[in-house]
Amino acid sequence: AHDSQRMRAAEIARTDEVAALRAELTAAAPPPSDELGAGAQDGALLAKQAIRLRKALRDSQSELDDAHRLVAVVKLENALSRRRAHALLTALVGWRAFPATAESGGHGGLNGDGVASKKLAVARRLLSEQQAEIQEAVGMAFCSRVQALVQARSHLSEALALSRWSRAAVKLGGVR
Repeated sequence: AHDSQRMRAAEIARTDEVAALRAELTAAAPPPSDELGAGAQDGALLAKQAIRLRKALRDSQSELDDAHRLVAVVKLENALSRRRAHALLTALVGWRAFPATAESGGHGGLNGDGVASKKLAVARRLLSEQQAEIQEAVGMAFCSRVQALVQARSHLSEALALSRWSRAAVKLGGVR
């Protein structure tokens, strides 16, 4: 529960950060070409520059949308991995109960002969394999989460850098 609260808080923080970046990108967008200085000799050059900046901003927004989709896919993969780990854990608990039942002469129908010891050996081997699978699933889920967070942060940083660059280009180009 605490982990899910932390994830929700992180998601809210990312959403707020994306909203702030979008506002910053919108504020940095150059005005339409008809609002560029009327007396400017290089009006066409400024209009082309404004068009390029708008395209760069749209591309950046597209990359942010892709990053959000990627985060959603990784979250889904994480949830599925947790479900598989839970199923394996349930099987593991069943296998742990099996040797105890067999050794105590329970309803397993096993007696003290060599067949029983072979079945116990097989059960123990299966148990160790399942434990290894569970550890691998947990490791994959963690790595997926970390990768998604790193990629989302990278995309946000790129968008912020593009926004700052475009504002600087607008200021240097004399566009208001």
